[in-house]
Amino acid sequence: MIIEITDKLRFNEVRKLIGKELERLRREREVSVEHLARQTRLTVKYVQRLEAGKGVPLFLLFRLLSFYGRNIKIELTA
Repeated sequence: MIIEITDKLRFNEVRKLIGKELERLRREREVSVEHLARQTRLTVKYVQRLEAGKGVPLFLLFRLLSFYGRNIKIELTA
């Protein structure tokens, strides 16, 4: 996943993009929210908030991505 950061892209938009990718990965691998929550030591409600991209720290989104063995490449452009 590549997210291009521009002066018009806000962090809440980044969270939403990453959250959608997390949900896609979870569904693709047929992992339940409950299982993901147990494996990442987060609550079910918190995982749901992460997937929705709602006001959560980016480092927790990265924790979930690491569960799937995925990375995010962020490119800064002028």
